[in-house]
Amino acid sequence: MDKLDTEILNEIQWTFPLVSKPFDEMAKKFGISSDEVKTRLVQLKRKGVL
Repeated sequence: MDKLDTEILNEIQWTFPLVSKPFDEMAKKFGISSDEVKTRLVQLKRKGVL
């Protein structure tokens, strides 16, 4: 788990965007693609973090 994973976790726990495409909003905030956000969340789930 790296710093970006931690930031994504904090985002979904505390300030998850309540919009039609939340992963797009998160991607913009972190300067990555929405696919990367989703991939990281899947990996965190597989590791048992989520």
